[in-house]
Amino acid sequence: MNNSMENFIKFLDAKGVKYSTVDDKSMKITYGGKNVPSITVAFVFGDDCKDVQMAAFSIVNVPEEKRPEMYRVCSENNKAYRWVKFYLDKDSDLTAECDAVIRPETCGEECFELLLHMISIVDKAYPSFMKALWA
Repeated sequence: MNNSMENFIKFLDAKGVKYSTVDDKSMKITYGGKNVPSITVAFVFGDDCKDVQMAAFSIVNVPEEKRPEMYRVCSENNKAYRWVKFYLDKDSDLTAECDAVIRPETCGEECFELLLHMISIVDKAYPSFMKALWA
């Protein structure tokens, strides 16, 4: 198992946070927010244990006719919030991503802090995406 992922798992276990492992360098954590009932964040740790990519996939699927407005709202949210970038993937799903440089010995706290930032930002931005989707 990736050393950074192992250290993050130890940190999560100590806090009582539930997670699921995907393979030896990736895992998922699901949290809820005030606006979004469930946000699953995937973590993929780099081979050198010094970086992590986080992504919340499929926040919402965007119909073709709503894509132009959703691109505009993605841009607004990308400007409004640091740490997380929003985009529409090839399946027209709204995705939030974050990349970070980490240190294996301190990555538990670092990755947990990044997780909280991502959950908070996705939850705050969600109403603007819903407005664009349903307006």
